[in-house]
Amino acid sequence: SRTSPKAMHDFIDVEEPEKVFFLLWNKFVQSDTVIPRKSLPRICYDFVETHAEKLHEANLREQLMFHMSNMWDEGLVSDDHILSCMHLYNLKCKK
Repeated sequence: SRTSPKAMHDFIDVEEPEKVFFLLWNKFVQSDTVIPRKSLPRICYDFVETHAEKLHEANLREQLMFHMSNMWDEGLVSDDHILSCMHLYNLKCKK
């Protein structure tokens, strides 16, 4: 779901790294159109392509993996999509 930055900061049962991750994710996918389920694997890959360095700098790799795992649990992405996204993340963040 899309939650405003102000509303996100009001959640007391969500840790700060999760808030930061979801604010970045929500901003990335925010639009006035509905996102088809079949588009989510590509959107996740594009998100990592665009924001890997920010995620790395904010130490949000765990939140990315948790988000991808939740999407896998819901049948929205495959294990291959997760591996592809995490491989891209690792490549972009290699120092």
